[in-house]
Amino acid sequence: MKQVILTQDFNTIEDGVKAITKQVNEGNIEPNNAYLKLKYLSKVCSDALKNIEDLAIDEIDKFGSGEVDINGCKVQVKNSPTRYDFSEITEIIHLEAQLKSAKHKYKELLKALPEKLNYKYGLEVDNTTFVDEESGEEIKLPKVLKGKRIISVKYPKKSV
Repeated sequence: MKQVILTQDFNTIEDGVKAITKQVNEGNIEPNNAYLKLKYLSKVCSDALKNIEDLAIDEIDKFGSGEVDINGCKVQVKNSPTRYDFSEITEIIHLEAQLKSAKHKYKELLKALPEKLNYKYGLEVDNTTFVDEESGEEIKLPKVLKGKRIISVKYPKKSV
């Protein structure tokens, strides 16, 4: 398979990205090479947006407040939601520690459950509860949400 090399002139970056996608889907370009190039392009675009965002906000502010039309797009400067820092409130720190401990307890129970089922009798398990017949205690179990498989990319550092 070929590596992704953009030598064609494209009218837009979007045309180039669509061309890469098409070539991968047609089997002409190795998917991993295309993924790495597109992932890098995404990073470059993200960095560029961060770099010019304040300048763009200053330009939009010249139109006044509210929504403005720029190249057919409705654009508005908004404030992100207010956030609160509870890191120095003792009550919150204590409650978060309790919550962390409780979550750990249930995670460990779920990890040990298959082992307990193999070695003890009188235990029932369904998707939501665990009943220990010896103690009669019914314990509500957390839902387990499996993570999606993703690709992690670490780019080599560029020498100065």
